[in-house]
Amino acid sequence: MPLCVDLRERFGGRYRLIWEAEGATRAQWAAGARAWLLQVSCRYGVIYPVGGALLAAWTDQPRIGARLRALPGVISARGDLEVTVTFHVDQVEAVFALLRPRRRRQVSSNQRARLLARLSRGSAAAPTACP
Repeated sequence: MPLCVDLRERFGGRYRLIWEAEGATRAQWAAGARAWLLQVSCRYGVIYPVGGALLAAWTDQPRIGARLRALPGVISARGDLEVTVTFHVDQVEAVFALLRPRRRRQVSSNQRARLLARLSRGSAAAPTACP
């Protein structure tokens, strides 16, 4: 099976990743081949691997699609209302600027300490059983 860009390794720390088809087919794929099923969730579409160092971006926003088509480095484009473009992974920042990927939640060490303290208080104050 040809290799593809591992989105989890490359962008998983910064952006939210989703499973293709909401993970319905994940169990049918071998663990090593599941990188094909990951997508970068964006406000105006998704980005997913095509093979090798190529990625594809999909949007159903015609104005965003027209701007995607006009980007330098786009290898192929298809569709009118729903646009899919193929591009090299090195061009991904320009695509990110248009599709606006959803950022992964980042918790600072202070926030993490407060959350852990709140969780520990909540479990101690919880009633054990009904009389």
